[in-house]
Amino acid sequence: MGDKPIIQRFFELIKLIDNEFYWVTMGGVAVDGYAGGWTRDHQDVDLLIFRKDLERAENALRKLGYPYQEFTHPKDGSLVYKIRTDDPDRTFSFQILDKRGDGEFEVSFYRDLRLVFPMSYIKPVNWLKLEGIRFPAISKDFLIKLKQNEIKNFKKFIPEKRMGKYLNCLRDIKLLDEK
Repeated sequence: MGDKPIIQRFFELIKLIDNEFYWVTMGGVAVDGYAGGWTRDHQDVDLLIFRKDLERAENALRKLGYPYQEFTHPKDGSLVYKIRTDDPDRTFSFQILDKRGDGEFEVSFYRDLRLVFPMSYIKPVNWLKLEGIRFPAISKDFLIKLKQNEIKNFKKFIPEKRMGKYLNCLRDIKLLDEK
């Protein structure tokens, strides 16, 4: 798995999940889609899915031969907030969305429990393209907000090993602001 370029592994996943359930990309691959080409190497692809589609995403990962694990939130041990492949590259990560009845959704990240955003940040999707592969992504505004939130969390605590990720967030925001 790890010997294939990330775009090829992503394309294999797209073929399995496209039209099977709602999903969108976020993170660095989405940033590069908005930039119109690769701006840096990526080890992984970050996606968002609705909780009701969690089993379908897990089935797709199994079909591709990826072991995966579910992560429960440190502030709420009953909340599965993401699944991530358990391969050496941690190729795919799926953050789990919960739809609210008021035109909003909530999503949790390791340091943030149940952040609420308007549904317009994820629907309708924005179609991006890298190396001829078309994929849906979150809105640029939402992507910027998520990157700003990551930076806010990094400012509280930046371990030396995460400095590269912090610098990537700063660079990503600059790229998105320019487009």
